[in-house]
Amino acid sequence: MSASLKVTGIKELDNLLIGLPSEVTYPILTATSRTAAKPLVDLEKALAPIGATHNLVNSIGIIKASDDVGGVVVGPRRRGGYKGFAAHLIEFGTAVRELLGKGLYRKGTKRGKLKPEPFIEPAFLQTNGKIIDSMVLILSKKIVARMKRELKGSFVK
Repeated sequence: MSASLKVTGIKELDNLLIGLPSEVTYPILTATSRTAAKPLVDLEKALAPIGATHNLVNSIGIIKASDDVGGVVVGPRRRGGYKGFAAHLIEFGTAVRELLGKGLYRKGTKRGKLKPEPFIEPAFLQTNGKIIDSMVLILSKKIVARMKRELKGSFVK
């Protein structure tokens, strides 16, 4: 008894695997990260305490990360006209602030204690799964589109 096996599509599969890195480029990863992070931005804005000036809420947004892999940073922005400078003080709170040391006060040098009002960590914990699922969905659509182009739609539905 002899059996024969015919394998087809090896060239197409090889082309597909070689071409995948060009599908997942820096701009695509950045766009994917920005799209996936929008629910986190919305929830942070909803949970952030609203002050008289609305500076904190208005400063929450997406910033391009300094790394070179297409990541983004979500949170209060401090540049470009945004005024999210005190976000860490609101998130974590402060101890009693004394400027001159114990017992040596001038007028206005003793500040009170600021209680923490966390809004960044709860927003992240609530949306973390959604962000990952969204990134997987967007990137998988890009990869499937590449497969359809390369394999001419014969094996991919």
